[in-house]
Amino acid sequence: QIEYDNNTYIVTAIAPSAFQGCTGLTDVSIPASVKTVGDDAFEHCPLLPVHDMLYYADTYLIGPYECSITGTFKIKEGTRWIGNKAFNEIMCIRTIELPASVESIGTEAFRMCDFLKTVTLNSNAEIGQNAFIGTKAINEINIYSEEVPKILDEEGAFDESVYQQANIHVTTGMKDNYRNAYGWKNFTNVTDNLLPASVKKIIPDNTEKIVARYNLQGETVVQPTKGINIIKTDGGKTYKILVR
Repeated sequence: QIEYDNNTYIVTAIAPSAFQGCTGLTDVSIPASVKTVGDDAFEHCPLLPVHDMLYYADTYLIGPYECSITGTFKIKEGTRWIGNKAFNEIMCIRTIELPASVESIGTEAFRMCDFLKTVTLNSNAEIGQNAFIGTKAINEINIYSEEVPKILDEEGAFDESVYQQANIHVTTGMKDNYRNAYGWKNFTNVTDNLLPASVKKIIPDNTEKIVARYNLQGETVVQPTKGINIIKTDGGKTYKILVR
C-alpha cells in the first residue's frame, strides 16, 4: 500500500525502470496485488538475492546473474513470474525448466536465446508477447500441465521454424486440445505421452473401494478409461491415476 495525500492506494504495477540502478537495494517483496512489472524495473541492482545464479525480487525472476557452465538454469519452486526480457539474448542457456508455481512468462523473456533447445513447463503459465521469438534452436517442448498454457500473441510466441521442427510433448489425452488451441495449433509435431505432475504415482490402498470415477472434463465414467482418470474412494480420498 502507498499512503499519499491522506489516501491509501493499493499497488498494482511497478513502472519500467522504477528501481533501475538502485545499487543498495537488497530485498524486494512483491505482493499478489501487483499484476505487471515494467521492463528493466530492477536492472543493475547487484545486491538483490541470487539463487542458483538467478536474480530474484521475491517471487519475481528478474534475470540471470551469470551464465552457468552447463547451460541449464534451475528456477526455484515458488517463482510466480518470469520478468520481461529476463533471459533476452542470453546465449549460453541451452535448457530451461519452469516450476509448477510459474503463472506468467514475460514479454521477450527468452527472445534470441540462440542455443536454447529444450523448454519444460510444469504449469499452464501465460506466455507473453515475443516470449520465444528469434530463439530458433528450440526442438523440444515438454508441458506437464493439465491445461493448455495461454499464448497472448500467436504470431510472436515462437518462430515459424520452431513450429515445424519442435517436438511438443503434452499430458495424456490433451493432444486434441493443443491441436485446436490458439498459438499451439501451429505446431506440427504434438505427442500426448506425459504424466501430469499432479497425478498420483502411488496406487490407492487395496482396502479402499472406488465409489466414483470421472474423466478430466468432470464427466462420470463407469469403466476405467484410457488416459487420466479421477477416482473417489469410500475413505473420502480423491486420486488422479493414469490408465494405460
